[in-house]
Amino acid sequence: MACIQAAVVPSAQRGPALQKLHESYAKSADLHSDIVYKKIGEWDVTLDLMLPRRTKNKYGEPLFKDGAPVVFYLHGGGWINGNRYTSAQAVEFFSERGIASVGVSYRFSKDGDTLETCVTDCFDAVRFIAKNAEKYNLDPNRFLAYGASAGGHLTLMMLTAEAKDFPGDPTLADAAFKFIGGVAMCPPTTLVDAEAWNGEDYINVGRLEKLLNCSGEPMWALAKKLSPLHLLKKDSPRILIVHGEDDKTVSIEGSILMVKKAEQIGADVQLVRAPGAGHNFKGKHPPLWRVQRLIFLENLWEMARSSYGQNTWENAPQL
Repeated sequence: MACIQAAVVPSAQRGPALQKLHESYAKSADLHSDIVYKKIGEWDVTLDLMLPRRTKNKYGEPLFKDGAPVVFYLHGGGWINGNRYTSAQAVEFFSERGIASVGVSYRFSKDGDTLETCVTDCFDAVRFIAKNAEKYNLDPNRFLAYGASAGGHLTLMMLTAEAKDFPGDPTLADAAFKFIGGVAMCPPTTLVDAEAWNGEDYINVGRLEKLLNCSGEPMWALAKKLSPLHLLKKDSPRILIVHGEDDKTVSIEGSILMVKKAEQIGADVQLVRAPGAGHNFKGKHPPLWRVQRLIFLENLWEMARSSYGQNTWENAPQL
């Protein structure tokens, strides 16, 4: 039996296993569950906010003098399924380092909603947290994001798109925030460049028509609007992409194009290529948690710290 009311979007609903995982967050962080960041008709669109238990270093000084940085976890699932419940280890990792984490639920690209809806909801979740930053002692100028697959795409959208181009709840429109970096694993970086598809089945015209709920020229225009490759700018936040070279679901070619574009315009984009790894690092590789810890979490922590003092380590928070 589900542990959340039916009025909550599907990506927030919890059965017994997810409920147990969700409750485990409270062991290492100050858990604020099922916060409604906006309402769409009968639906509550919600998020979880995990505030850090540790806010001071061993000398009693604040780890972050302007409030806790915030890491947004944007889940994958092809934009049509999945849930916002990240690992308990990730929540603990950030909490121990003075960083807040947010698990975001968003509406799926079906039943009249589109991939653009997914992006808009994610931006509204970010806007909600920014608008309530003072309440929770958060730093709205030190936001980060991470996710895999479709969640990697949404992560890149947060880092490359202009929030004003995805207006959502009007009560959140005046929220101000700044992303400083993010990590995306096996992300689709473009919906319009055929060389990035590489014959794989994740992105094709028929799938785009379903995800975007349109066809022809309007579809291609919207697809470009939703392609981080075409939104990347020289001053975009720092981006780390991790991609398996044997990914048969989302080809690594799109990530390679992203790096080439970054080199052309002077943007800060790095790509970690994993030989022999498939989608979501399945294959002959270390357990996903080890990859997550060494690449995702450690790099997000480093980004949060190195953004201190205009990208120098001189004033970086010390544990």
